[in-house]
Amino acid sequence: MNFSLRKYHIAGLESIGCEPETPLFVAFSPKKDSSQKIVKLIDEGLAEMRKSGRFAKILERYGAKDWADLKR
Repeated sequence: MNFSLRKYHIAGLESIGCEPETPLFVAFSPKKDSSQKIVKLIDEGLAEMRKSGRFAKILERYGAKDWADLKR
C-alpha cells in the first residue's frame, strides 16, 4: 500500500492502517526431489541479500519490513 501511495499519487487516497502482521508460509512438496534444493537456494539467497543490504533496499522501496526483525 505504501508503495502504491508513493508511486501513483492518487488524490484523496491515504493509508489509514492495515491488518496486523500475518505470517506468510511457502510450501514445497516432499515428494519432489527438487524441493530441498529450492528451499536451500532460497534460504542461502535471502541470507546473502540480507548480509549485503540488498534485501533491506527492496523492502524499503515497497514500504515493507523484514519479518526477521518482527517481534513476536
